Parts: sequence; C-alpha cells; structure tokens
Amino acid sequence: MFFFDLINKSFGQIEYNLYPKDIENIEITGIACDSRNVQNGFLFAAIPGYKNDGVKFIKDAVKKEAVAVITEADDEVCTSISSIAYVIQVKDARKALALAVKQFFSCIDSTLDLFGVTGTNGKTSTTHYISWVFNALGIKTGVIGTLGGISPAGTVSTERTTPDILKLFEIFSEYAKNDIKAAAMEVSSHALEMNRVYGLKFKFGIFTNLTEDHLDFHKNMDAYKKAKEKLFLQCECGIINIDDPYGKQIAQSLPCRLVTYSAKEPNADYFASGIINMPGKTEFVLTVKGDDKYTVKLVTPGLFSVYNALAAIALCIEYGLAPCDVCNIISEMPPVPGRFESIKNHSGINIILDYAHTPDGIRNVLNTAKEFTLGKIISVFGCGGDRDRAKRSQMGKISGSIADYTVITSDNPRSENEISIAYETAAELDDMQCIYNIIINREKAIEHAIKCARSGDTVIIMGKGHETYQQIGQIKYPFSDRDIITDTIARLRL
Repeated sequence: MFFFDLINKSFGQIEYNLYPKDIENIEITGIACDSRNVQNGFLFAAIPGYKNDGVKFIKDAVKKEAVAVITEADDEVCTSISSIAYVIQVKDARKALALAVKQFFSCIDSTLDLFGVTGTNGKTSTTHYISWVFNALGIKTGVIGTLGGISPAGTVSTERTTPDILKLFEIFSEYAKNDIKAAAMEVSSHALEMNRVYGLKFKFGIFTNLTEDHLDFHKNMDAYKKAKEKLFLQCECGIINIDDPYGKQIAQSLPCRLVTYSAKEPNADYFASGIINMPGKTEFVLTVKGDDKYTVKLVTPGLFSVYNALAAIALCIEYGLAPCDVCNIISEMPPVPGRFESIKNHSGINIILDYAHTPDGIRNVLNTAKEFTLGKIISVFGCGGDRDRAKRSQMGKISGSIADYTVITSDNPRSENEISIAYETAAELDDMQCIYNIIINREKAIEHAIKCARSGDTVIIMGKGHETYQQIGQIKYPFSDRDIITDTIARLRL
C-alpha cells in the first residue's frame, strides 16, 4: 500500500504532522509495533509502553529497513528521526496504529460479525458457548481469547487474552480466507484501556461481571469499571448481567441498545429460574422476554455456568437464531478446557481443574463443589507474582472458610519470591483456625492433595487451568496441571 494512500485513508479524522516536508509516495509493505518483527519497507509504530517507550527502538527498526515511523515524540525528536525515516507525529500512537492497521488490511474486520465479551470472570466460557452454537447452526465462527484464536480452520496461538491490533487483523485475515463469518472475542480491561481494539465495531458486547482483579493496573474498582464500559461505545447492542452491581450501573447509562439477563430479576429480557446443580451438570428454565420458556441443560455445574450460558443464549437469540435450536445445541456443548473440568479416575474422587485466579472466581468454584460433594473439599491454588497483592490474603481467606483443607502453592511467581507470595496468601488462615498447608512445589502440592482425598471428596486445582507453563522470572517453563493430575492418577492407580 502506498504511503499517502495509507495516511489519507487512516488519519482523515485525527491531527498529525509529517517529517520531513519532502516525503515521496513510497510503498509500505507491512506494519509492526515490535522492532524485532520489522522487515524491509515496514511502517514501525513506536508505542509508549508501561515499561519501555517504543521511541527507544526506532533506530533498531530502521536498521531492519523500516521506512516510516508513527510516534508521539516531540518536534525535536521527530526532526532528528526524519533524517533516517519518514515520521508521522500523532497525539496517540496506539489509536493511530489501530487506524493504520485497519486500512492496511483493507478493513477486513467489516466482513465479520464481531461479538465482544468483557468482565472479570466468564469471558472464555461465554465466547466458547457462542461459537459452539453458531458453528452447529452452520455459521462458521471463531473464538479469540485466553485459549488462542480458534476456528473451524484451526488454532492460532496468542500471547494475551486480547491480542494487539496487528495480531487481531492477522487472525481476521485468516478467518476471511476460510469463509468464517463471525468472531466471539474476549475483550480485557487492559485491551480497552490500551486501545488494542480501537476502531473495531462490535455487533454485540457482553458484560459478565466485575470483581476485584487487576487493581495493580487500574488502581481502583471505579477505574476498572470505566475501562470495561469503553467496549459499549463500540457496540450496536450491549447484553448486560444486571445481577452484578456494576452491571446494573452500566445498564443505566448504556450508549447502545440494551438487553439484560439475570437469575434474580424476572423482568430481565433473559431470565434463568428453577436452577438445579448436580455433579457434572446443571439445569434451569429460561424465560425469554417474559414469555416463552425453555429447558436448558449444561454439562458444567454451578451458578457461574448458568450466567455464562445466559449471556451466550441472549446473544444468539438477539442475532436471530431460533431459541429452541439455541437451547438444544448449548446443552450438547462439552466443558471448556480448564474451566471446572472434571478429570476422570476410578477412585470416586471428584478431581476438578479450573482457571479460577480471583477471589470471586475461587468462591464460585468452591461453593459449586460444596453443592455436590459428599465428603471433604480440598483446595489447591497459588497467587501470581507481579500482580495485585491485595487479593492474595482474600483468596486464602475464602478457601479457608469454604474448603475443608487448603493447600497453598506456587502459580507463575514471575519476578517475586514464591515463598513470600504463599505466606501473604496464608496471612489470615492461622487466626481462622482452619486446616492448611504450604507446599511451594506445585507438582508436589497437587500430588499431596490427591493422595489426601478419599471417595466422595472433591479436589479442586485452581489458577492455571488450560495453561501449559509456569513463569518464573522472565522464563516460561513447561508445566501442565492436567498432565500432573493424570500422571498422579496413573501412578497411584486411582
């Protein structure tokens, strides 16, 4: 794409300056925001990050033959850079990057119906419910989120819950090539705050819930909520959980069409009642807009599963799919990997693998287990390093108050000391006089918990779910809770 075509089509609505004044209409062969990915003829976006400023990497990008740069740098810096590359000076490099990428990829996103799901918990399961129903009804649909970019055409790995705008458009392009018509995306608060989805138009946006998480980034719950609300400025319709107090607030000032769902408010557009939780399944009655009723069966137990399914069902029906088909198909969906996933064994022990890593997530998972557990509940979890420290003791306290035995272990300590993290997590457990243990080695902690269990007990291993690594420092070492569990089951002949 030629330079002036890209500029004129991308930045017609924003202010920008060009350096130097005598720019030729060169060809832009690609775009990168990581200097390591630059190739000959690329436009490099020097994004100001929280740890590093992209300006520091402009010379590296030019050495790899970048021909133009997007930057927020001042006039003096832009003038100096213009001696080695063309410069586009803007007020917000992230927004400018999003606009340029959209044009470079020929607005390929407009060929897809985009569904955005935001909230603290439930994003992954909700997007998978949506994709399952759409694909079953012949509408080829992808999922973009924690488990990667998944579609009928295959899987694309992603580093973040919501990839950066370049990765998103690479995925969109693959979707378009494979005749995929829709995409259900997890949209994180980080992505919204950092403009990773800026410029995208969502047909539907879903708000699942808001509980304490990421306060190391957002500082307080109000800022966290405001980040989530940004999604609905880009939506045609917002589907909101009004049982959540923050959801109720968002619904009152929604800038787009409102659809509500609830398990408490019969006046909600989509209402779940008669909820029955059993080992390995949940049933409820769905009432659509106060009128038609349908029975919904889920293979994953728990009230949280009901809410995830409600959100997905609401979207599918609002899209125009037949309610009866939606409810029947969603009942056939297998568990999402690492989301209250039951690991088979022959010992009568309920062994559950789950991604819960927030206070509310742990509470939901343990309370669900309590509804069907005949024996004791054994909880295994840790807290991640370089993340919100305030939630650590809360998570320990919640486990200590619900589980019969709590095993605190390591979970992606990153740059922090894993022993210190564990003791912060256990800070209130002695005063509670509950039974707990600290076993830093995660493999040994999982094995210990399973060895302690008897028939009728439930062992819940939380925090990592589907993940296949353990991050210590800057290195991600191979590690899978699922593999450890299955190896332990085989070794103990359970």
